[in-house]
Amino acid sequence: MLYSLTLRSSNRYAYAFSNRGFPDWERTTCAQCGRTVSTPRPQTISDEYEMEGGSRYPDFLEFTGAWVGEHPFLLSAQAYDLFREAGISGLDTVEPVSVVRKTGGQWTSVTEPRYHQASVIGTVELDLPAMHLKRKHMCSTCGQFEWSRQRIYTVPAALDMDTWSGHDLCRVGDFPAMTVCSERVAEVIRKHKLTGAEMGPIADMFRAY
Repeated sequence: MLYSLTLRSSNRYAYAFSNRGFPDWERTTCAQCGRTVSTPRPQTISDEYEMEGGSRYPDFLEFTGAWVGEHPFLLSAQAYDLFREAGISGLDTVEPVSVVRKTGGQWTSVTEPRYHQASVIGTVELDLPAMHLKRKHMCSTCGQFEWSRQRIYTVPAALDMDTWSGHDLCRVGDFPAMTVCSERVAEVIRKHKLTGAEMGPIADMFRAY
């Protein structure tokens, strides 16, 4: 069974609102369809996340800023160690990351908890026919398209399980900011009362955003 895994800051938890390593976008216009094509500029400095929000630091950090490539998955060292002990699959390129917060007008490093940045390599696609959803006006040059329904957040989500890579943590095809997790992940989060993440039904995945 798979769940929608939503990272939530809530009023009491801090969240990452900006990555100092983000190099901004180079924007051009597609010669065929006229849409704007955004390409990240080369990154020249390391990732470092700025925090806002509540005074408590969760095990899973919600990230609300722009990203280059894959949406970052930020978790505490404790959460990562527990995932590793449980044999949770789907995380790669896990490395410590710097997190800072403004205190008294100055930026200071958050030293506890220690945070890691990871890539989620598991994948699964939406079951578009089950959702009565189609891609339309797709550009053969830049690949951009429109959805047949504008208010996607009202559509009950469904996954094409034939496309599931089998990992415990997965990104969702056309929505790389969305994460789904297996029952094994849910068990670790519940057992150890890890904070900052909510598991919900796949059908409510879009509504959670």
